[in-house]
Amino acid sequence: MGLTENEYREFLSTFGFSLNYLKKYLNDVVFRGGIKFPFNIEEVYTSLEFGKGQMHLLIDVNEKAAEFLEEELWDDNKKKKEGLE
Repeated sequence: MGLTENEYREFLSTFGFSLNYLKKYLNDVVFRGGIKFPFNIEEVYTSLEFGKGQMHLLIDVNEKAAEFLEEELWDDNKKKKEGLE
């Protein structure tokens, strides 16, 4: 990145501050009423595990996930080019 040692330390400090803000926001606003995932597909299984002061989002991707994501998320031009439409 071409940073000096002082610039890198400033970056780490600012980045840490930003992550603390995000953590507080997520805890106070997003997770306050419980967690509801916006998707429920067989190809991508998600779960949460908690440790002391930690939350881990685990994502288990089925071998067919690539096909599902291609079909659902590719734009129309890419679908036509690949013969999916």
